[in-house]
Amino acid sequence: MRNRLLPALALAAVFSFLVLSLLEAKRAGWGLYANDIYSLYLPCITFIRESMRVGIFPLWNPYLATGAPFLPEPYVNLFYPVNWLAIPLEPVRALLAIQVATVLIGFSGMILYARYLKLNWAVTVMAAGIFGYAVAAETQALYAGSTYCWTPIIFLLAHRLFDRPRFTSSAALAASLAICFIAGFYQFFFYICLLLCIYLFAMTLYSWRSSGFRPIAAQWSYAGIAFLLLAGLAATQLFPTIELSSQSVRTISAVSKTNAETDFLEIGVLGIEGHMFGILLRAYYFGSALFFFPFALASRNHRKTVVALSAALVFLALFLLGHYFQFLSIFTRIPLADVFERPSRMVSFSFFPLAALSGIGLSELSQMPFRMRDPDSRKLSRTWLFALLFIAVICALAVVPWIGSPHSKWRLVFYCAFGLSILFALPLAHKLPLSKRNLTHWVMALVVLLDVFSVSHGSSQISTPQPDAFHDQRVEWAKENAGQSRVLVTFPESIIKSYNTGTMFRFNNLTSYSGFTLKRWSNYILHAVGPNNFEKFLTFGFFYGVFDYTEQLLLAHPDLLGLTSLQYALTRDPIGAAGTADQHMAWHTVQENPFFIYENRHALPRAYLVDRYVLTRNEQESLEAIEDNMARLRTSVVLENAAPSFLSAEQPENPGAGQIDDYGLNQVRLQVETERPALLVLTDSYYPGWQALVDGVRRPIWRANSLFRAVEVPPGNHEVIFKYRPLSLFAGIAATLTTVLLATPLLLRERREIKTRPHPRPEISEKPAESGNFAPKSAIIKDN
Repeated sequence: MRNRLLPALALAAVFSFLVLSLLEAKRAGWGLYANDIYSLYLPCITFIRESMRVGIFPLWNPYLATGAPFLPEPYVNLFYPVNWLAIPLEPVRALLAIQVATVLIGFSGMILYARYLKLNWAVTVMAAGIFGYAVAAETQALYAGSTYCWTPIIFLLAHRLFDRPRFTSSAALAASLAICFIAGFYQFFFYICLLLCIYLFAMTLYSWRSSGFRPIAAQWSYAGIAFLLLAGLAATQLFPTIELSSQSVRTISAVSKTNAETDFLEIGVLGIEGHMFGILLRAYYFGSALFFFPFALASRNHRKTVVALSAALVFLALFLLGHYFQFLSIFTRIPLADVFERPSRMVSFSFFPLAALSGIGLSELSQMPFRMRDPDSRKLSRTWLFALLFIAVICALAVVPWIGSPHSKWRLVFYCAFGLSILFALPLAHKLPLSKRNLTHWVMALVVLLDVFSVSHGSSQISTPQPDAFHDQRVEWAKENAGQSRVLVTFPESIIKSYNTGTMFRFNNLTSYSGFTLKRWSNYILHAVGPNNFEKFLTFGFFYGVFDYTEQLLLAHPDLLGLTSLQYALTRDPIGAAGTADQHMAWHTVQENPFFIYENRHALPRAYLVDRYVLTRNEQESLEAIEDNMARLRTSVVLENAAPSFLSAEQPENPGAGQIDDYGLNQVRLQVETERPALLVLTDSYYPGWQALVDGVRRPIWRANSLFRAVEVPPGNHEVIFKYRPLSLFAGIAATLTTVLLATPLLLRERREIKTRPHPRPEISEKPAESGNFAPKSAIIKDN
C-alpha cells in the first residue's frame, strides 16, 4: 500500500500543477503575456495553422519584409512535436497548451532524473517543482522554454550513458538532444551542450582512479557517437538553419552589447532579479531550497553526481562573471560563445543543478546521522560548521530583494525559523519511524515549494491581452486596399503590435521581426537611411527589421523603397518638416483621419518586364549602380553575375507586361506577354532554393537590384512559375533518414544481445535500503 501511495502523491502534485496552470489561464481570459508572445509566436502559430489546414507546408514566408525562409527561423519549430498542437487548436489556446506542455516536460524530466538518483518521492517533487517554475519563467519566450525544459532528461540520459556505455544509450541521448535542438532556441541548446560536457568531464575526473583508462575511453567514445547521431537526426532542421545563418546578419552594436550585460540581471544570494525593458522580473528565485545545499556536498551515496553538478554550477558562475571581469574572460573564450546575444541568459541553467543538489541535500540530511560534534575530537564537525555559516549568510541577506517592503521582516523570520528547523530538527529525523520520516520529507518539501511559489507567482507569464491587439483599422485598410503591393504599417504607440502584422493577417507588410535578417536586406536599408539612422534600427543589439523611426526611413530614399514595391505607408503621425521638397513630393497624402496614409509615387509593381540591364559583379557594385541609374530603374534593372542571351536595349521601351496569376507561399505563378526578349523582375527576395520554370522549362534566376529575382523570357505569351525547393531541406531529410536507417539495425542487434546476455546478480549489502529507494533492502547500488 505504501509503495503505491507515494507515487500517487507525486502524480497528484503534477496534476495540481496542471490544474493551477489552467485555472490561471482561465482567470486571465485565455490571454497571453504581451511581448514576444504577441510579436513572434502568435503570428507564427496563426500562419502555421492556416497554412497546414489547407494542405500547404509553409517553407517560405512572403509576408516578412521582402520575403524570407520560414522553416529555419528559430521561433517556428515546425518539426517540434509539441508545436503540432497549433494545427487543431485555436492559436491562443494552442500557445497556452504548448506552454503548459513545456512546463510538464520539465517537471516530468526532473522527476525522472531524481528517481534515477534514487531520491525519495517528497524530495523528487520538491526538485521537480523548483525546476517546473523555472521552466514556466522561460515560457515567455516560447522557444526558450521549449528548449530549456529538456535539460533534466538530457542530463539523465548522459548520466545513464556513462553508467552503462553502449549504443542504445548513445541513441537515446542523441534523440533527446535532437528534439532539444529542433525546439529552436539555439543559444540554450549550446549552453546545455556546454554544461553537459562539464558535467561528464567532472564525472570522468572523479572516477579516473577507480575506473581506469579503458572504461573511460568507452564512455567518451559512446558520447562522441551520440553527438554524431545528433548531427544526423537534427539535419532536417540543421542544414536549412546553417544556410539561413550564412545568408543573414547577426551584428551586435557596441552600445547594445554593453546594455545587454549591465541591464539584465542583479544577482543576489536567494535569487536573481531581471530588469528587461524597464520591467522588474523576480522569476529567477531559488529561495529556501538553498538551505539544503551544504548537506549535498557532504553526500556519500551521490558523491560523484554532486561533484558533477557542482562543477557545472561553478563553470556557469565563472562564465557569467567572465563577461564582467577581464581576469575571468578566459571562461568566455569558447567557440561560438560570443555568437549569441545576452550571455546572461545562461543563469537560467543554474536552476537544474541547484534543484538537484537541494534534493540530494534534503535526502542526505534525513538519511545520514549527521553529528553536530565529531565523536573523536569533540569539536563542531566541518559539515555542520559549513552549514551553519551558509545558513547564517542566507538569513542575513534574505531581505535584500525586499528592502523597503513591509513583508521583509516576515521573510527574515521565515528564513531564520526554517534554517533553525533544519539545523536542530531534521538531524533527528533518521531516528524516526519510516512513516514519520516520509511525512517530515513532505512537510519540508512543501514549505520550500510554497516559498518558491510565493515569489514566482508574481511573474506568471499568462495575462490578459490588450483588447485591440492586432485588430487595428490600419490592418483592415491594408488587407482590403493594398492588394499585392507592399505597405509599411507602424504602431509607435504600441510597438508590440507592429512586428509581424503581415504574417499574422497575410498582407505584404515591410515591417519585420525575426531571429535572422537577410544580409542583403540589412545592407539595403543601411544604404537607404545611412549609418547614423541605421543604428536606430538595431533593436536589442541585432537588426531584426524595420520598427519605428518611420519618418527617417520614408524621407531618406523613397525611390529605393519604391524598388521594393512599397506603395503605401500607414502611420499615426504625419511626415514631419524634415527632408527636401522632392522627398516630400514623392509621398502623396491619401488620407489624414483617423490615421495617415501616404502613397509612394516611386513604387514599382511586384512583377514587371524590362529589356535594358546593367551588369555588376558583387553587392557593392550593385548598390552603386542602383544609385547611379535610379532615374531609369523603372525601365531597366541591375543584374548581378548574370549572362542574358540578348543585348541590353539602348533606348528602353515597354517590352510587354507581367502579371501575377497566383501568389502562394512556396510558389508564384505569373502570365507574361512580351514582343521581344525581356527580363521578368519579381520584387521578392533572392534566396537559394528558388527555381524558375518558363513554360515548364528550367531557367536560371539572377539577382536583380541586389535584393530580388529576375528570369529571362523569350518573345510571346508564357507561363512563368517560381518554386521554392530548398536543397538544404531535402539534403537534411536525406541525412536524417540515412541516420535512422543505419542506427536501427545496430539498436536491434544490441537489444537482442542484451536479452540473451546473462545478468549478474546485484551486490549484496548489509545496510538497509534508504526510504523511497527503488532498490530492495538487500541490494543498494551506490553512486561511486
